[in-house]
Amino acid sequence: MKYIKSDELLESVNSLPFFSISNFKILKPNQTKVFLSRWTSQNKIIRLKRGVYVTKEFINKIEKQNNKNNYLEFLACTLYKPSYLSTEYILSKNNILSESVYSFTCITTNKTNKINNNFEVFNYNHIKDQLFCGFKKKIKNQFQIYEANLAKALFDFLYLRKKILINKETIFNLRLNLDNLKKQDIKEFKNYVELEGSNKMKYIQNEIF
Repeated sequence: MKYIKSDELLESVNSLPFFSISNFKILKPNQTKVFLSRWTSQNKIIRLKRGVYVTKEFINKIEKQNNKNNYLEFLACTLYKPSYLSTEYILSKNNILSESVYSFTCITTNKTNKINNNFEVFNYNHIKDQLFCGFKKKIKNQFQIYEANLAKALFDFLYLRKKILINKETIFNLRLNLDNLKKQDIKEFKNYVELEGSNKMKYIQNEIF
């Protein structure tokens, strides 16, 4: 069997935003584990989740380009599919929340999940299929990102909390800066409430608008 050089293999994935064991089909499973272990100990690769990695060289490149946050948004939508950025993360970006958010929050039709790696915490909340809507695909400096509309991010945020929003006080305590919403955002929000159909969400809607 031809001798396989570690550096040549690593070079083959340096330009990828992530890679997995499937990228090394020429290796036997045990060989792959040896290479991954060696690269990790040498700080040449970073684990994103089980079986998925990125090279340090790729990270260095996007940091020099001031493109790291776009990359992390891309990861949030990629590491656990299908998913889109929503709730606290989008509301914070649009100054709807009074407090800062330090993790990436997403909506998915899969079960609720959390991925924690050296970069960030990625939180995924389950929503039923009919409500998996209200988001757009964006391309930010080569990275494909799925991001909720502002109205949908607000809906998702309140929908996930509807069981604990039992009265005016609990809703008020969220300290939402709703003055930042436009008329079209409010109209869109009401459409999602109508789609969801519960009296609880209609009650929350009437309290905030």
